[in-house]
Amino acid sequence: MKDISILRFLPRLTFHSMRFLKKLRFLKKRKYQEFEQNSWIDYPDDYYEDMQVLDEDSDSDYYDAQLVQNDDEKDDNHDEENDAYIIRPDESQKVYRSVVLRNRLTVLIISDSSAMSSTAAMTVRFGSINDPPDMMGIAHLIEHMLFRGSTENPGENNDFRSFVKMNGGRVFAVTDMEHSGFSFEIDTPYFQAGLKRFAKSFISPLMDVEDLKSEINTINQEWLGWKFRDVARLERLFAHTTHVDHPFHRFTTGNKRSLSNHEPKSVRDAALKLFVKHFVASCMKLVVIGADPVDKLERWVKKYFSELTRGQQINLAFPEYDTHRWKHSLWKHGVSYFLESLEGSQTMKISWILPPVSSTHVNKRPEMFILRLLCDESQGSLSSFFKSKLWITSLRVWSGHESKFSEVESSSYCSTLAGQLFVISMDITDRGWEHKYNMVSYVYQYLNLLKSMDPPQSLPSLIEEFRSLMRMRFQCLDFDSNQLCDPTQFSLALAVNMLKFPVSHAISLDFGYDFGDFEDIKEMLRNFSTKNMRIDFLSKAFTEKGILGKENHFSFTFKEENVPHSYLQRWEIPEETDPGLHLPFRNEMMPTTSLLEVLEEEIVGSSFKSIADKCFYKENKGVLAKASLNIYLDPGQGVIPHMITRIYFEIIKDELSSLLFKAEEGYISTELSIGDDNTIVLELYGHPQRFKYLVASIWDKFKSFEPTPDCFKIITERMKRDFYVNSRDLIHHAHWLLSEAVILVPFTMEDKYGVMKYITFDNLRRLLPALRSEARVVGVFSGSVSKEDCKQITNLFQPFGDFKIQREFETKRALRQDYSYQVFAHPKTETETNSLAKVYFQMGCDEKSDVYNAENVTVFLHLLKAMVTEKVFFNLRLKQGLGYRVGCDRYNQGFYIYVVSPDHNPKDLLIKIHAFVATIPVYLAGVDDETFKRFRSGVNFPDESGMSYDLVDDDSGINGYNVAGLILERMEKDDVVHLYDRFFVKMPSIVEICIGRTFD
Repeated sequence: MKDISILRFLPRLTFHSMRFLKKLRFLKKRKYQEFEQNSWIDYPDDYYEDMQVLDEDSDSDYYDAQLVQNDDEKDDNHDEENDAYIIRPDESQKVYRSVVLRNRLTVLIISDSSAMSSTAAMTVRFGSINDPPDMMGIAHLIEHMLFRGSTENPGENNDFRSFVKMNGGRVFAVTDMEHSGFSFEIDTPYFQAGLKRFAKSFISPLMDVEDLKSEINTINQEWLGWKFRDVARLERLFAHTTHVDHPFHRFTTGNKRSLSNHEPKSVRDAALKLFVKHFVASCMKLVVIGADPVDKLERWVKKYFSELTRGQQINLAFPEYDTHRWKHSLWKHGVSYFLESLEGSQTMKISWILPPVSSTHVNKRPEMFILRLLCDESQGSLSSFFKSKLWITSLRVWSGHESKFSEVESSSYCSTLAGQLFVISMDITDRGWEHKYNMVSYVYQYLNLLKSMDPPQSLPSLIEEFRSLMRMRFQCLDFDSNQLCDPTQFSLALAVNMLKFPVSHAISLDFGYDFGDFEDIKEMLRNFSTKNMRIDFLSKAFTEKGILGKENHFSFTFKEENVPHSYLQRWEIPEETDPGLHLPFRNEMMPTTSLLEVLEEEIVGSSFKSIADKCFYKENKGVLAKASLNIYLDPGQGVIPHMITRIYFEIIKDELSSLLFKAEEGYISTELSIGDDNTIVLELYGHPQRFKYLVASIWDKFKSFEPTPDCFKIITERMKRDFYVNSRDLIHHAHWLLSEAVILVPFTMEDKYGVMKYITFDNLRRLLPALRSEARVVGVFSGSVSKEDCKQITNLFQPFGDFKIQREFETKRALRQDYSYQVFAHPKTETETNSLAKVYFQMGCDEKSDVYNAENVTVFLHLLKAMVTEKVFFNLRLKQGLGYRVGCDRYNQGFYIYVVSPDHNPKDLLIKIHAFVATIPVYLAGVDDETFKRFRSGVNFPDESGMSYDLVDDDSGINGYNVAGLILERMEKDDVVHLYDRFFVKMPSIVEICIGRTFD
């Protein structure tokens, strides 16, 4: 096969000979791939060598022309063989195409005629690893600068983010260790214009010095926002204590100090130099997903992205995974690192560095099988074992690259060419803290259980169970809103996959591994040694002596402690496994029927209908099913019964963790929450076969579980800590203050958590009979679940008791017109240096009026948000630079604007917000008809599937959404201007929230 490489020495090739070469290359790919369901393309090393030689050395215009059509060629000349090897779900109705432009930009194009919006993403083989030592954070700065506009259209309307948001979309950007990613979503009619501007961001970014100063300030504000967060401090500790010569040892985010050692113009010149070197087509991957036909999308791609400089492919500077160099010297052996928590947490993280994900083992990924066993929560698992001893409240495991399109990796260091991190993180109780090193011993017992045993009979069935779940998720990818919940994340994940693996794997990469065989698993387990391990602790306080260190960017103190030698010996020499630890049994939640069978059924319907008492069903064509159940409880009046109910709910939720984990592994996503009206909301989404079994199990547990005093103590302590952590966030704090100002509620957040110190376990035990004797349920179902199953699920909750479901729990407080109701508060923590100002305008609805009734006002608020969101961002953040967290939203028949700032006190921010509000009428009046229609078309009302609260009495709640849609169609710009003038200018009812250290 090496003889193909001699073609690079031939003179300029003819058109026909290059068609032959292209065909030969495609056949060479085909030789090493299998086309069975979920199979993988396993290229040999010489394939990559030959392809690289041909790509780098060929300068033939004819050769490149055959990989992508010229703009003036006909669409039907496209060679579809290039697209055949893109692994996609079997029943996918989307059209896939892979294209390589003549500048060597690889593009994946997906045409989805059913898409409500369109999206594109670009990844660049450039990240914080490329930061110069004296400009840490410059990669992050370049990420911020690229969307500030291009040289083609300078001016106020040049900002790419502004353009996207004005057209019903949003943007996302991220800087990782090895790559940077950029994506956007926009309404389909404006996708072409958005794609053109997106391309110009990478071809000719403006890089204005004044904008650069503004973005350095923004980065510094982001850093200040994270500086006192435990999760960021713990990650910074990881980087700081890694070997000084390793790429992990760097300050990836940057701040004003790290970026201001040079003049702004010098920083700009350095950024441009890095941009010119790295932002070249050969180091970039593009994904385009739109509702337009694939040929049209391809024409746009070629038209707008062919201007990208071809450039030279640059290999990352990361050292290869080297057992001798890094595996045993990345961290200090036998040392634990302690960091004092600012949030009252106690956490232990155990980390190992594993070989990086590569083309040779991407189809096996045995570490993912180990991960699934360690994160299991059923009987015999580490989580269940530790919880039974009351040592932990939660256990999480993650490893390397496993995005599944909807989750961002937990750390920048998780998956790199230097290796992938495998992490076990546990939230530890006070009792568990006393046994922290014993817990590590049990972790090694479980690992040694896998290492030492011959393949048990249950292992093949476990592997097949996991494979079956991944196959099911992959085949349902096009229909699963959980996996495709965020178009910008989905397109970006595909582009990231393409940076390291062939485009054929872009979609299937996170689903197609088979874990290998038992020998592959044992080989991977050899990496879980004590010499390859580090332990990090978040502790409530430093109570023991040790070596103290100082971090140089976050300025925190940490402690190094030698692990007792006796424990190191126990971890290195396999111990006998505790009988309480064993492999999981068969998961009874796994479905036995195929989801794709329902595709053959054509079910048409458009609205919910009552099919039984308090049971509503919507017929539609769907592969997956949804269920939303509201369980109404009546614990009695007062804040103490309410908080006892919430405590019991949290205890039950913790007890159900094993069952809910099994449900997730059986393709049923669950959400459990409780409201201030003592309503438990249970939402299910996924394969409907086990819906009834799952709901019955949850309800049986609720009625029969008897909590213990120890469990009560652990849960109440966790609730207090969670309240503290949430209240220290200024956004959450302001929301609670606003809620208490505009809503007449029986008790405030301070009331609720203030009484917890008076609630005892005996109080809980005495209230349980009442909780279990008074309940009502309303159920809403849609998708592939049958009507009979819906009825049976609802009938599990036989009505008992005689209380009436409370239709409304919260009552809006009527505020005085033309008066500002002010709320002042200090931050909850001494470390908070930011201030917040929030201005809320309440709408005084008049149900007798045809103009000011609640339906009209609701539509107006939706439309107003669509029209001013980008103005808020551009004016308050970009133009005035007030703060990095700015925003606006609807709330309780009102509208608010807020700013979080490290540089301004709250009263100054209030003045700036009111001055901005005064400019809105002129802006609204100047919006042209076409732009207004665009805003109106981008307004979406909530999904109907979770409307059990609105269906307490009848189905009138559904009709409300239909009415809102009709009102929206009729609402004109003059209506918006009139309503704004009434509620924001002439007759405002205002609440002003100020949080800060000082107010003058």
